Amino acid sequence: MPHSPSIKADEEAMVAELMGRVLDTAGFRKAEQQIIDEADLVVFPTRDAAAEYFAAFDGDGRLTSKSRYIESGVPASNFEPRPRRDGSIGVIFVGRFVPHKGYDLFVDAAETLARRDFAAEFRTLGTGLQARDSAHVKNLGWSETPSEHLLDADVVVVPNRVAYFDLLPLEAAALGRGLVMTTVGGNRDQLKALPDSVGCAPQDLAEGIAQAVHLARTDITWGTANRRVFLERFTDSAMAARWVKLLEDCANVAS
Repeated sequence: MPHSPSIKADEEAMVAELMGRVLDTAGFRKAEQQIIDEADLVVFPTRDAAAEYFAAFDGDGRLTSKSRYIESGVPASNFEPRPRRDGSIGVIFVGRFVPHKGYDLFVDAAETLARRDFAAEFRTLGTGLQARDSAHVKNLGWSETPSEHLLDADVVVVPNRVAYFDLLPLEAAALGRGLVMTTVGGNRDQLKALPDSVGCAPQDLAEGIAQAVHLARTDITWGTANRRVFLERFTDSAMAARWVKLLEDCANVAS
């Protein structure tokens, strides 16, 4: 079960480019192709989440034939959703500061909205080679307890250029937070599942954030429906049950 928004070769090439290097990725592609070829089954969260893998490794249909799908889950949070405070709406990006995660798209959107005198507090939580200073975005640095910062925000933004089935939206949903997600990869599946979410194209991120902030400002309960769906569908226990079912099906076929 891979768990990266892009294949290993593309991930390594992205990091190398940020460091001013050009990387020959043939070895990464060959190694990952071998792993897929030797596997009996390859398990992805959803078909859309696996888009980058199918584009790279399914030229002959073998990956399609051995693929199965199990939606990811995360532990239920120990934090209870706290009431939304009065005043400015908090908007946060959490993750690595790299192009695949859309960090630059978030900072650009924040600066665009700030020029419109948009009443929101923009924050980032993380580190990475793409980090840049902005008068309109407060960088909170790295944290071992991101849930505390998610609770302090009203809108969680997931601006991927490519997306697997990120755990961050599930963690935000567990805390009753509203989401903005770009309509790529596995984000599309999560947007369908989590009702208090706004979807937008990567180039339209500012408009997506503006819509979400409006929803958060006008409806104090916006985000809580995501927690309900999380508890029904995206806990680690629910994920484990799906794995048990797959293994039982495999055992029945083998017998």
